[in-house]
Amino acid sequence: MNIPIIGPLVPQTSSILRKIVGKTILFLHRWQIKGSVHNTSKFMFTIAPHTSYWDFISSIGTMLSMGLKSQWFIAD
Repeated sequence: MNIPIIGPLVPQTSSILRKIVGKTILFLHRWQIKGSVHNTSKFMFTIAPHTSYWDFISSIGTMLSMGLKSQWFIAD
């Protein structure tokens, strides 16, 4: 699985276990990460519209596999 290279300014976690769990989630759902991440200290990642709860699982898998430190907001 190809994970984009993340620059030094992007907030990251160093947990190997989190990355393994994220890669496993993406592998089981046959998702791939394409593109790149801008080298900046703050950015917003938006996922919408939600068609099911699996969208949330896929986004968590992406965040974990890339080692991104994040905060999220869920609205009804």
